[in-house]
Amino acid sequence: MTPDSSCNPWIPSPREALLALSLAIGLTFCFWWPFWLGGGPIGGDLYSYYMPQKAVLAEALEQGEYPLWNNRAGFGYPLVAESQTGALYPPSLILYRVFDLNTAYVVSQLLHYVIAFLAAWGVARQLGISTAGAALAALSFVYGWLPARICLEWAAIGAAYYAVIIWCALGWLQTGCPRSLGALAIAIGLDLLAGHFHLAFIALLTVALLTVLRGEYLTSHLPAATLLSGRRGWIVLAMGAGLLIAAVQLLPTWELKQLSQRDSVGANFNPGYGHIPPPYLTELVAPWLWHGADMDADIALGQLQLGRYPAATNKVEAHLYGGLLPLLLAVAGLVSAFQSGQLSRGMLAWTILGLCGLLLATGWPLIVLQHVPGFNFFTGPGRYGIMTAMALGILAGYGWDRLVPTLLGKQLLMPGLLLAFLFTLGDLWAVSREYVLTSGPYVGRQVFYTTLLDEVPARHLGSSPVARRFQPDSATIRLYAPGANIPSLMGLSALPVYLGLGPTIYYSEDLQIDFDTDSPTEIETASRHLREWGVTHLFLQSRIDTSRWPVDFVAEVTDPVVNAAMARREPFFLYALRDPLGRIRLSQPGTLEQIRFTANSVRMVVDSPTPNQVTLADLNYPGWTVRVDGQPREMLAAPHFRAVDLPAGRHEVHWQFQPWTIRLGTCVSIGSLLLVVAGAWIAFRRRRCQLSVPPEP
Repeated sequence: MTPDSSCNPWIPSPREALLALSLAIGLTFCFWWPFWLGGGPIGGDLYSYYMPQKAVLAEALEQGEYPLWNNRAGFGYPLVAESQTGALYPPSLILYRVFDLNTAYVVSQLLHYVIAFLAAWGVARQLGISTAGAALAALSFVYGWLPARICLEWAAIGAAYYAVIIWCALGWLQTGCPRSLGALAIAIGLDLLAGHFHLAFIALLTVALLTVLRGEYLTSHLPAATLLSGRRGWIVLAMGAGLLIAAVQLLPTWELKQLSQRDSVGANFNPGYGHIPPPYLTELVAPWLWHGADMDADIALGQLQLGRYPAATNKVEAHLYGGLLPLLLAVAGLVSAFQSGQLSRGMLAWTILGLCGLLLATGWPLIVLQHVPGFNFFTGPGRYGIMTAMALGILAGYGWDRLVPTLLGKQLLMPGLLLAFLFTLGDLWAVSREYVLTSGPYVGRQVFYTTLLDEVPARHLGSSPVARRFQPDSATIRLYAPGANIPSLMGLSALPVYLGLGPTIYYSEDLQIDFDTDSPTEIETASRHLREWGVTHLFLQSRIDTSRWPVDFVAEVTDPVVNAAMARREPFFLYALRDPLGRIRLSQPGTLEQIRFTANSVRMVVDSPTPNQVTLADLNYPGWTVRVDGQPREMLAAPHFRAVDLPAGRHEVHWQFQPWTIRLGTCVSIGSLLLVVAGAWIAFRRRRCQLSVPPEP
């Protein structure tokens, strides 16, 4: 055995590599053709959560800064720690610097769809499955599980690395090649740097299960001499190295968790949200029961009671479908192998893995597992279905190889493959679409919560009348507006806030104001809160009584960004608070000048004839420091905000965000990456030298 074959049990031919790449790219056009033509998605959390974060990232990168803090969503939050901006993920840094907001998001989605397909293909081929079986396996996995989640950037990224991590782990377990082990650690690190940890956690869980299930025997096409023992401990080491590579992301998130709504299970955080009720698993075999023009899957899910976990869910989190033909092939292949006594360890292992994913997806294991580190950090147990999706694809590949060549014969095998592939493609495409017959030109473009548009709100950021109205004082403006973070797309600070992992202040009931109330007491309390929070304007969906509320009507506004993002045709109503305290306030008479907000700092000049205190109604979070005239000063808490005492006179005040978690994490990440690369390279060179030495006679 040559050194190369020892490290690469499967090396694709140029023809197969071209075929896989062509299919991977071509399928993205079949499912997402509007993206290729300059369009983009809208719906779900896209414009209320992801796009506002990405806008802050893109703007900071354009200005030559590396953003650690988001100063637009509410009182601000640590952008890196909340993680889903992906501010530390290398492809995001490139895409959101080079392209406009919508194009960067679309390219990221398509790129990771391609990677996911190629990696799933590689997993199947690594397991000894034929090219035909691998194509079906990759199609079932990627386009069964992912399309429903097109409005969630983390889904495509997480699924891509899920397949890559399994591929690398199998390469190590089968061959002991140091390159596979090093690639595994780097893939884990990149997955975590992308910012959504749940699928990364599930990938590590899958690798651990495969290892326990004797992953080095998951294929039958390798010589027994290559199946060496003692590799399980190295898998654990690679996982640890991957975590260290992502330390610059994990440390800030760990710090935020201690100060967030996820500090404990309760009203603001239920890890069972987003599970799959057991009756809904029939979607695997009969998707027409849950999808169609006259069926709302969310309503159906809400009505299910049999065996459901006591938590809410939705049709995206609960979606699990891999195609009828792949399911038939998987089941038929298992039955045939069992009846003939040829059920391999590989088929058995993937069956167990798939069943584990199904069980975890129902949420019921959380009764125990919510007390286990890792499991108690995430919502969305339905995402464990990705384990089942991968297992289904692999078992379908095994089933194809076992049954179809014998049934069809050599001459009909290629036409049969083409028909099977096209049938599965049409099946998965049809199930991914929501059929809203009254949606006019968008028939076929509704994908669960997402609509595929030719023209998206992000294209109109430069023409927002709201943004233009508040220039050049936008840094001191704070809106109270619907749509969670959407108004922050226009460069304005906005309340309330929608975050996946956020400081506990954002989950206070006080932040939810009822503008329809007639109670003078409630109006007085709400008005006091608005002033304390630094709110200067209201941007509401309906008119309010200015004789009851301390506001003045400014204008009716139809904004091409907010209206489109919220699918609203009616105008919004803009009000100005009377005598607002403002986002920046002084305790004594004085003037504020040269106010400048950047990604990680706030600068201003304060001129006051008497000693004064300046308060910035932004979150006082660990890592913020303040200097007055270049000298460090003690920062006061007021009570959630930042404040500093000033002597009389003219002074420059500079707040800066420099968290210790970023500094330490950067050192650990860079050092770990260098050690992994150097260690894998040295070990591989040593291995080649050992394999190249001829045995003694």
